Amino acid sequence: MAVLPRPVIGDHVPPIPEALTETLGQRLTPLGFSRMPGDVVWKKKTWNVNRGVALVAHEGRDHPGETARFNKAWFGGMIGFVPALYTLGLQIVIVTRGVLPWADDLDRYVDQANNFQVVLQNIHVVDLDRREAVSSRTWVQFATGNFYDAVHEALQRYLALPPSP
Repeated sequence: MAVLPRPVIGDHVPPIPEALTETLGQRLTPLGFSRMPGDVVWKKKTWNVNRGVALVAHEGRDHPGETARFNKAWFGGMIGFVPALYTLGLQIVIVTRGVLPWADDLDRYVDQANNFQVVLQNIHVVDLDRREAVSSRTWVQFATGNFYDAVHEALQRYLALPPSP
């Protein structure tokens, strides 16, 4: 399998806090997700489920929804999406600083229909400066609710922790 180049997000991206990565892993692992080696990406694959959760550091130049859309195909290839055969439902968690005030229209960036490719089901934006998060869900929440809830709960647990120095 070819190694895909990592997408370039920007020059001044915040580091992804290890406590956030650990908290997400603690919530996703019981649901059958496994962390991919060397990355902050989790995947769950069964005969009828192909899901992924990815953490992306964002410098704040573009709207976080644009960043999610730009990166969804890259993460799809990394997780193992197979066109027309094995659709991938993807949640992207964007870690940033100072962007939350203009991240309120995330709904327009999630996929509104199954495109039989990489379906961007949820976008979560974590603002490290404000210690807040906002999220957006797609239409298929009846099938992905427990995955969304796990990520949302992990983010709330992380944000309740004291900020790291």
